[in-house]
Amino acid sequence: GYFKTLLFVSYFIAIFFIRIKIKHYFNELGLEENLIDQLVVSGYKHPTEVQTKVIPVILSGKDVVVESQTGTGKTAAFALPTIQSLLSVDNKKKKKIRILIL
Repeated sequence: GYFKTLLFVSYFIAIFFIRIKIKHYFNELGLEENLIDQLVVSGYKHPTEVQTKVIPVILSGKDVVVESQTGTGKTAAFALPTIQSLLSVDNKKKKKIRILIL
């Protein structure tokens, strides 16, 4: 009855605010909303330190070399800006993407 409804509403509100917080973290890096929505759905909670440092630099068009331990988010740090660029309208006209991940 009432308790189950209250619990459900509380859960829904908590999930809503968690999603807003997650979106805020990734939005600060310069990623577009549709890409951030997919990150939230995929279970990302917040960007790693590597992603926080690397994503804005890549989005600005600069070259980046990163050395970090396994599991620190390097692949996503390179892949997310690349995906965003591939999906951009400007890039579809220019078709100018170059990326090398070793």
